[in-house]
Amino acid sequence: MLLELGKAGSFVVCILSLYSVLMSGFFEPNTTWEQRLMLGLSRLFVAGCVSFASGLVFSYPVKTNPDAGVSVWRALPVQMFLWAGGLMGTLFLIAWYLRCGGVNSFGFKVDCF
Repeated sequence: MLLELGKAGSFVVCILSLYSVLMSGFFEPNTTWEQRLMLGLSRLFVAGCVSFASGLVFSYPVKTNPDAGVSVWRALPVQMFLWAGGLMGTLFLIAWYLRCGGVNSFGFKVDCF
């Protein structure tokens, strides 16, 4: 029973840490793209550590754990971190290109640096 509570608690913390990465990457007011990138990467590192620790809880080798033989890399929190990190990174690069690298809707280039 304690293992199931630990799984649920660590999974919630994993989701909250990924939410923090999303908020810092896209919804920080009055910051430049470089500041958002550095803040997002630092929070992504913390979210990766939290997700890996949660993956260790999910793959803890106990007889009552049905996922005991699963690798840490195949555990749900680590898989969720890898997918979310990849998607958020792709969205960040697309948003950065559309804002700074491309031509905006009025037909002139925006200087972001």
